[in-house]
Amino acid sequence: MHVSHPGDALYGHYLTPAQFTARFGAREDDVAAIKAFAQAHGIQVSSVGGAGSLITLKAPAATFAQHLGVAFNRYQRSDGKTFFSADRQPQLPSALAGHVGGIVGLHDAVRFAPLAIRAPTNPAARAAIANDGARRGRPDATQATGHGPNGALSPQDLRRAYAIPEQLGPGKLETLALFEQGGFLSSDIAAYVKQFGLPNVPVKVRNVNGYAGAVNSSGVAGEAALDIDMAIAVNPQLRQIQVYEEGDDPFPVALLASLGAMADDNTAQTVSISYGIDEEFMGDAALAAEGQVLTQMVAQGQGVYVSSGDQGAYGRSGSGLHVEDPGSQPLVTSVGGTTLFTERTGGYGGEEAWNLLGAGLGATGGGISSYWPLPDYQLIAGTDGKPVSIAAANQGSSARRNVPDVAAVASPTTPVAVYSELDGGWITVGGTSVSAPIWASFMSIADQAHQAVGLGRIGFANPFLYEDLQGTASLGTNDVLDGSNGNANLFGGVAGFNAGQGYDNVTGLGSMLPSSLLLDSLLEVHDGSTPPPNQARGVHASTTATTSTVQWTATNTATGYAIVAQDNATGAYTSYAVSRGTRYTLGGLKPNTFYTMYVVALNKGGATVGSPAIVKTAKS
Repeated sequence: MHVSHPGDALYGHYLTPAQFTARFGAREDDVAAIKAFAQAHGIQVSSVGGAGSLITLKAPAATFAQHLGVAFNRYQRSDGKTFFSADRQPQLPSALAGHVGGIVGLHDAVRFAPLAIRAPTNPAARAAIANDGARRGRPDATQATGHGPNGALSPQDLRRAYAIPEQLGPGKLETLALFEQGGFLSSDIAAYVKQFGLPNVPVKVRNVNGYAGAVNSSGVAGEAALDIDMAIAVNPQLRQIQVYEEGDDPFPVALLASLGAMADDNTAQTVSISYGIDEEFMGDAALAAEGQVLTQMVAQGQGVYVSSGDQGAYGRSGSGLHVEDPGSQPLVTSVGGTTLFTERTGGYGGEEAWNLLGAGLGATGGGISSYWPLPDYQLIAGTDGKPVSIAAANQGSSARRNVPDVAAVASPTTPVAVYSELDGGWITVGGTSVSAPIWASFMSIADQAHQAVGLGRIGFANPFLYEDLQGTASLGTNDVLDGSNGNANLFGGVAGFNAGQGYDNVTGLGSMLPSSLLLDSLLEVHDGSTPPPNQARGVHASTTATTSTVQWTATNTATGYAIVAQDNATGAYTSYAVSRGTRYTLGGLKPNTFYTMYVVALNKGGATVGSPAIVKTAKS
C-alpha cells in the first residue's frame, strides 16, 4: 500500500488498469483454460473483470452439478425462508486444476443485501427519544430534525450540521460510482433534485453481467435512490454518478462482478457500497477474491467506502459477534452510524453511537474480523515505542481487522428524506446506507481539491485518516464518546462494543470534521518527490461584510494554492478554498470580525505557508 501512504516515495504513483494487469493480473493461460472449458461444455462466459481474476460463468444448475461433483438442494433457514445450495464442496475438473483459485455462487442464502432502514413516521415514535440530548448532558442540542418532507434531513441540513463546503476548487472533476443490486426510477432522483433545488448531476447506468436494469425490488430501488440522493446532497458539483447494476445473481456474485468492472473501467475516483452480509455468509473464497480486486482499486487510486452494517455487533446472524463484508475488508473505509445532534442554529451539536436494537431499529455495525489480520494503519506507537493496536484500549483486537473506520449520521430517529415512487413517495430512511455515501461524497470534495491544484487522487484514504492520530483521537474527525452497538438482554448476554475516547469498534475514528480533514488532506498529504514550493509573497486582502478577496504573487514552484480564513477570536478555520491563480474571494465570513488570511503554496513535495494578512470585515 505504498501508493496510499502519505510521505512514501510511491504515494500517488498509481497504475492504470493495463499496467496493473500486466504486472499483477491473472495469467493468460489460466483465463484461456477457463474460457476453453466453458466453450467446450456449453457454459456462457458472462463477464471477465478485475484484471482477469474474476470470471463469471452461467449455465443451468445441472451443468455445474455435473462438472463440479455436487448436487443442488433447497434448504430452509431459521427464519423460514428457503434457499438453494450445493450439498458439498465442489471438486474441480482436471482441465481446470491449477487454473482456478476459488468458486463463488453455489448458493443464494442471501440474494439481496441492502442496508437501509425505514424510519418511523409516527410523530409519537419519532418524539419518544427527542429529548435524549438533554438527558445526556446536551442541554443546547437536540436530535437533528430537518427541513425535508416529514421532518427528515435535507441536503442543506446535512451540509450545515457537518459544515461541509459544496466545493473547494474550480471545475467538475469527480466521478462517484455506486454498487446496486437492481434498477431505480430516474424520476425518483428528479423529484429529489427538484425538491431541494440541487443541480442535475448526470447519472449513468453501467449494466453488469448482462443485467437489463429492471426495477426488480422496491427495497433495492429505494436503496439506489438513497445512495444517489446522498451523493448529490453532499457534493452537488460531482461530474457524474455511475451506477453499477447487477440484479440477476446472488449478492456475492453480483458484488464481485461489479467490483471487477469498476476496477477495470477505472473511471470513478470514489466508490460507495451500501450493502453487506456477515463474513461467514460470504465464505473464504469470496472474501479472498474481493481482497484481490480491491488491491487493484487501491493500486489505481480508487477510494472505496462501505457501510459497516445495521445490526450492531451481531450482524445479520442475530447471535454472537459478527462483522459484515465488504465493510470488514482492510482495503476499504468502513463507515459506521451515529445519532446526530444539532444546535438551535442547525450547526453541529455532537453525536452518539446509533443503537436502537431495543426498539427494533438497528444499530451501527462494528466489531472484529474473523478473517482479516490487523492492517498496518491500525497500529500506533505504544508507550515503549513499539507498535500496538489502536483499538486495544477500547475492547478492540490486537491481531485482527477492527471495524468501522469512521462514522456519520445513520439513526432512523435522525433520518434523511428520500423519494421512492414504489414506496409511496417521500420516505424517511436511516442505516449505514446513509453514512457510507455521505463519507464517499465528502471525500470526493477533498479529491476534487487535490486534483484542482495538481496533487492527484487521494485514493484509499485509511492510511491518511489514521495518520492524523495523536495517540487517542484523529484531528480530522469528531470523536464520538457515547453509546454502544450491543444489547446483552436481547442477544444472550453478549454485550457488543462501547464507544470511548479515540478509536473504538462502534464509530471508529469518529465522524467528519471537514475544516481540519480537508485542510490536512491538502497540507499533509504529499510524496516528497520534489522540494516543497517557495512561499507565496505579497499576500494582501480587501473585505466586505461577509467576503474577503485575497491576492498574492505567484511562485513558480507551486502547482496551486490553498486560501484559508481563520477567525482570530475563535481560532476556527471559517472559510477555505483552492486555486491555481493568484486571486480568490472567500465567502461565509462574519461581519465586523478580524480574520487572518493565509495563502499556502502547494505541490507534490509539500506545503509552504506564506506571511498572512490580517483583515477586519465591514459592519453589516
